[in-house]
Amino acid sequence: MAQLYEHTRMFRTYCANVVPGVLQTHACASALLRSIREFHETPDDVSGAVEARLSTERTRAL
Repeated sequence: MAQLYEHTRMFRTYCANVVPGVLQTHACASALLRSIREFHETPDDVSGAVEARLSTERTRAL
């Protein structure tokens, strides 16, 4: 199993309770990133992260 992990180049996950990034609103992305920040007890940079996430998703959608 460790050998498989070492050779893996991309991990894909599916979460039925998370809206895909391209469909996320500002409020949805804020709530998701805030819950992740609180869980991991990291510094609060949610507003900047939301703007970056939505900007990236808008670019991908074009």
